[in-house]
Amino acid sequence: MASGYRNGAGVDTDDLYDPDVVGDGPVATGFLRADGTTLRYASAMYGTPGDAIGFRDQAGADNGPKWAKKGTANYWSVINHDAAGFDKETTSGVAVLGTAEFRLMFNPDGYLRQQVLGGGGWWTVNTSKFVTGSNSAGSYQVRISSGIAVNRYTGSGAVAGYITTNNGAGSFQPVNADRILDIYNGSGYVYNGNYPVLHGDVIFVVTVDLMDPAGRVTTKQFQVRMDVYGSPQPND
Repeated sequence: MASGYRNGAGVDTDDLYDPDVVGDGPVATGFLRADGTTLRYASAMYGTPGDAIGFRDQAGADNGPKWAKKGTANYWSVINHDAAGFDKETTSGVAVLGTAEFRLMFNPDGYLRQQVLGGGGWWTVNTSKFVTGSNSAGSYQVRISSGIAVNRYTGSGAVAGYITTNNGAGSFQPVNADRILDIYNGSGYVYNGNYPVLHGDVIFVVTVDLMDPAGRVTTKQFQVRMDVYGSPQPND
């Protein structure tokens, strides 16, 4: 249903600005839709600021640039997360390794997923849709980079850890297939129950660049902390 408000060229505002999906879009006080609700659209912070419309707020500022231009709003999100791993020495005295694994996936179904490996398999800790409108996931490109911000290992006999990353999008890649960053951290060797608990603490900073079909790039960053423990257990 059209808003009933138009710009100077006769285009309805619903065709000029993206809808307010989140619910925090700026309102145009005094401008009511047919259903009685105040005119509002997605905040410009989610996309490209819209063109001036001539509808002004009480301070005299035009509402148009406060709203996201039609087709530009994107609500995809990433979150900081902790992943932990715990293992203990076997009764045969064999050294063991505490491990933690995390992965970020951009999938062809239009969603990104953050997962950690736990009992029974992978657990999804965040899901977010990155496509907008009728666009296909393959029309988007993603680039992922990661680096270590903190690398601490404590405990008698602690080792430097075993850290590996596998990145399927080190350069811009179309999301017409799974694009995955996988981070693995292993630490906490224990020998014959003679050492106290060994602790490995690594914090990765991950940067994600997402390019939409129009070539606009949105950059977001998050941290993943990976704690791993090895626990001594006396031999039987």
